[in-house]
Amino acid sequence: PLVLGPSLRIMAQLLAHTVELDLKDGVRVYYLNPKKQSWELGTIAGQAGGGKLKVRDDASGEVSLVDKSSKEAHKFMEKGYDPKAEDLFSMNDLHSSTLLWCVAERYQDVKQTYTRMGEMILSLNPFQPMPYDQESNMQGYITEQSQAPHCWQIAHKAFRNIVIRDKDNQSVLISGESGAGKTETTKNLLRYLGKLSHSNSSHAIQRELCAKVSKKLQDSNPILESFGNAKTVRNDNSSRFGKYIKLILDAKSGVIIGAEMITYLLEKSRVVSQGEGERGYHIFYEFLAGTTPEEKAKYGGLKEAKHYKCLNQGNCFVRRSTDGKRIEDDAREFRELVEAMERLDITVDTRDQIFAVLATILHLQNVEFGTDESTGKSRIENPEVLATAAGLLGVGAEELGKTFTIKSKTHIMTTLSTTREAEDMRDAVSKALYQAVFDWLVAKLNAVIRPAPQANQQTKYIGLLDIFGFENFVVNSFEQLCINYTNEALQNHYNKYTFVEDAQECEREGIPMSILEYPDNQPCVDLIEGKGGLLTILDGETHFKLGTSEGFTEKAWSALDETNPFFIKPKSTVPNAFGIHHYAGDVMYTTSNFLEKNADTLKDEVREIVSASTRSDFVRTLLPPIPEDVKSGRVKRSTVSSKFRTQMGALRTELSSTESHFIRCVKPNPACSAMCADKPYVLSQLSSAGVLQTIQMKREGFPVRIPHLDFWKRFRVIAPKTDKHAPDGDEKNKCLRILQLWEKVYPGIRLKDFAIGHGKVFMRPYVIDVLENRRAKKVHLLFKAAHPYLKAYIERFRAEKARLKALREEQEKIRFANNTNADIQGFAGDVGVAGETASRFEQVARIFPHFDLPVLLGIVENTQTMEQATSILMDMQRQRVDQTLPRSMKLILDLANLRTEIQEAMAAKDISTKDEVFGMTESDMVSLGFNDVEKASLSAIILSQQSNWVSAERLNQLYPMVPLSGPTRPQSPMPTSVPTTAASSSSSSSGLPRPTLLTCPDCYAYVTPSEMPAHQQGHTQSRQQAQSDEEFARRLQEEEQRQSTPPPPVQQPVVGVPIGRPYANEVAQIEGMGFSADQAQDALNRTGGNVEAALNHLLGM
Repeated sequence: PLVLGPSLRIMAQLLAHTVELDLKDGVRVYYLNPKKQSWELGTIAGQAGGGKLKVRDDASGEVSLVDKSSKEAHKFMEKGYDPKAEDLFSMNDLHSSTLLWCVAERYQDVKQTYTRMGEMILSLNPFQPMPYDQESNMQGYITEQSQAPHCWQIAHKAFRNIVIRDKDNQSVLISGESGAGKTETTKNLLRYLGKLSHSNSSHAIQRELCAKVSKKLQDSNPILESFGNAKTVRNDNSSRFGKYIKLILDAKSGVIIGAEMITYLLEKSRVVSQGEGERGYHIFYEFLAGTTPEEKAKYGGLKEAKHYKCLNQGNCFVRRSTDGKRIEDDAREFRELVEAMERLDITVDTRDQIFAVLATILHLQNVEFGTDESTGKSRIENPEVLATAAGLLGVGAEELGKTFTIKSKTHIMTTLSTTREAEDMRDAVSKALYQAVFDWLVAKLNAVIRPAPQANQQTKYIGLLDIFGFENFVVNSFEQLCINYTNEALQNHYNKYTFVEDAQECEREGIPMSILEYPDNQPCVDLIEGKGGLLTILDGETHFKLGTSEGFTEKAWSALDETNPFFIKPKSTVPNAFGIHHYAGDVMYTTSNFLEKNADTLKDEVREIVSASTRSDFVRTLLPPIPEDVKSGRVKRSTVSSKFRTQMGALRTELSSTESHFIRCVKPNPACSAMCADKPYVLSQLSSAGVLQTIQMKREGFPVRIPHLDFWKRFRVIAPKTDKHAPDGDEKNKCLRILQLWEKVYPGIRLKDFAIGHGKVFMRPYVIDVLENRRAKKVHLLFKAAHPYLKAYIERFRAEKARLKALREEQEKIRFANNTNADIQGFAGDVGVAGETASRFEQVARIFPHFDLPVLLGIVENTQTMEQATSILMDMQRQRVDQTLPRSMKLILDLANLRTEIQEAMAAKDISTKDEVFGMTESDMVSLGFNDVEKASLSAIILSQQSNWVSAERLNQLYPMVPLSGPTRPQSPMPTSVPTTAASSSSSSSGLPRPTLLTCPDCYAYVTPSEMPAHQQGHTQSRQQAQSDEEFARRLQEEEQRQSTPPPPVQQPVVGVPIGRPYANEVAQIEGMGFSADQAQDALNRTGGNVEAALNHLLGM
């Protein structure tokens, strides 16, 4: 259990009110119960000497003495908190006692596990499924309609920061002690981000890619949990490694295109030993429970878990599920593991090799060593077990056995191993094999989920850090030191991000901030990782040939006892322990085997034997030989602590480069009971995690901070009349006048509730709520007044657009009508074509049935051969495809190197826009005749250009806008009439009357005189469409060129020059519809530049 006393009293002093409390007899108080070490409710029953108070507990009636001077009592306030309130910032009485009671009541009585703390989420493990965690509730958070606190809100904000606000990479840190629910929270976040990205994908290829990546991430969970999780005394599904999952997104479209996983410090000692009431890694128990008798025989005659020394030391063979009650079925878990491996393309043969290595470890751990009476050294007592293990590994049993029983060998002398040394070497081989399999699985998962590189594709990522929680067992060894060092470093990052950076920003902005002490654990981090710290001393002793764990302990005592207040030297003289004052409590570490675990040495002979295995390439690559420069001693062998310290440094650097979000997970009780809060247990975690200080600091400070220009753009609509139409500039004073105006109107807003910094407006939450409320009402009134006019305009615009579309479709039908045999023969007879010319004319007319007959005849008469005529007509047909498809669409198809016949097939199927291409599935491509290369090429171009197209579509979605009235273009030359004789001759052949037709000078189509004006108007619209498409293609090429060109150096803005608006063209377009520039800008900001969506937003549609 955690040490609560000293830290709890410090926390009480830190958060107690500084005013003198009226603590008289009969007054109800929260008091610090000395037995429970928690805040309880009681009534003052009298005064005692020495500044003591007598407090009678309301529940038990027991009387306790508490120290009045040390603020161990806090006066009870009616309605000091509301357990139904969703944000702890709303507490009227902020104190560690009221915070504890509010969290406990919200969890037990209101049945809510999530609570908001400003920008952070506090999550208490429910130990049972909760209805609001079901996938059916995700849509409410995706559409931002649900406002109840949830971990999904953190993921949603990180996603929006990248996709909508164009911010840099994001990270989510899920922290808490073992059993607090970090792993389940991480899986919950992955599910939500996958669904959010899928819902944000507007086209089939995007959704398909997003769904594949999300499914692969979900399939990786059972593999990682089986090989990386184990049952401990605190948690039946404890992650014994850390992981940082980076979800890689297309920066503009928000589509998840891949992921990457980094793992930290697998606890290898659990492969060979466990504490009482604990299990080894899940995979061993699942493997033994899920294999058939035939498979067990194949892997050396496997038995039940209780027969293996590496699995039975904890005398525990079952584990509970996440609800803390149901017993997990290991056989079913194994079947799910195998299915997940299949879905991730881990072949049957590879799975067989993995399971053979697991069986090898089980058999190796049952190899027993005795003492040879003649030499006093070790010998193998059951060589048949060793032979089974060696056979599964594909190595010689005698060679493998010698690596255990022979400590060292030179050409002069052979040193035999003691029984303990032989067992240690056997364990080292088992741990190395398991680590190698685990690393191979992680590398395989990364190969499956990592995105393929695409040219000119801008990507960003959301990182999810799920790492081992703080640990304090009866016996704490090297693994616990590394784990707690990690938590100490992450707590340091949290402190700096939350407290130090907050204070520094206030100082930069010139905002006075009340002095509040915050927990600074940097000296503790330095104690472990700093120069001359514990890990440095440990590495020095490890590289010393005569180094011992006792020597390391004594050196740590002498170097750190007097220099670092966080170091604890034990009172006893036993030279194998030291302690550390961690942020979460004091932990004592037993240093036995520290050097062996840090060195993690595996004999070079073992690596050579395994590398020569006869079983498979998989086994041969598990333990590669040591490089010669390391073997010769020219380069020092890296230690576990040095590798881990490097990893932690890289992780902290990466986290510092991202915008961090925090989810604090809390284990409500040590028994894992559902919906039951143990107040002392909860308070210790809240205190150690810095939660109390966070709330106090934010409460006394200004949690809402908005740049001047953003604030002015947002709230200009409710600014004083003198400022609404003022020229740009002087935003600082304009912001101040807005706040001063509403401070006078709303008595609840006080001058101390806001402040104007050098570059930002600082406010308390109540102020921003008032401003947003007033702005919403003002905008609603404006929209309500303009709604009828704008709605009528849009209806006219849509009707005109639909009419022109129908007209174009009708003209296309006329243009591409097939010529019948009767038409061909009748036309040839009317114009008097005969001989070879007539023969060639009829041939080309049948080959190109869509062309007008006069055009075909002219080409035949002006060419000498059939090949020349066909060549000209092929070029004309290709031009027809170009004219049918918009220029931007043709550019895309050419970039994909699609064959002409494929493009013609797409045109025939009316696939002529980017949206229609985006909606094509793989089966659609196959039906159109795509080959594999063309499918891959088009899919790659769609994905690589997606960001540009999304932006361009938002600019062009309403173009070309057809004016309802305006100047007409000059009239085309007078159409020529087709001879009536031709028409009558053709009609006599077909048996149907044919009216007099005119030939259009633009396309040579036959059109009735009454339809000719509308037909020519259609050509006018087509030319406008072509101009718009050319402009789009030009911008597309410019954007591609811009992305491939390095950005110019950043220049400082010139003082006094107003900053240009984003979406300037769109703003001007919406202004032309009767809205102000600010209304247009705000709507475009909300809709990401989509003009049509902005209009719908302005109209309330």
